[in-house]
This record gives sequence, C-alpha cells and structure tokens, in this order.
Amino acid sequence: MLEHLPDARVGLAELARVMRSGGRMLLLTTEDNLSGAWTSRVWCCRTYNRQELYRTCQEVGLRLRKELWYTKMHQVLRAGGICIEIERE
Repeated sequence: MLEHLPDARVGLAELARVMRSGGRMLLLTTEDNLSGAWTSRVWCCRTYNRQELYRTCQEVGLRLRKELWYTKMHQVLRAGGICIEIERE
C-alpha cells in the first residue's frame, strides 16, 4: 500500500506508532528502476529510491534489519522491488 500514499513518511510513521518496540515486519514496495517504472505505469503507483526509503524509515523510528531478495538472480539484476525486514527501535 505504500506505493499509493502521497507521503510515505505518514504511512511509515503510523506503522512505527502501532508496532511494539522490537516488533518486526516485512516491507515490500516498488523500486525506482526499469521494472518499477513499468509497474508504476500499469498500476498507477509511485516508486521508491532504496536509500531514500531507508532514510525515511530511520527518521520515523524503523530500523533496517536486512534486505531480502527472491533469488540470487534478482539480487544481481536489482529486480523484484524492495523487500526489507524492518524493526521498530
């Protein structure tokens, strides 16, 4: 749902607010790359820059635990969107 919010900070801040301290979740969103551009056109949603998303998470009290990839090939090609495990500080 993050792709459909006008301001990711608001949505992420609400997630941080309702999570318990130490609580974890998976966040999957569209990345600002070639496949993400195609996805955003088809589904009328926005894309996210990986580093900006990490920074926004940190600003609202969510810490990146690890990046996840579907396969090694997805990681090499930087494909499949952003899938991260985050934790409330």
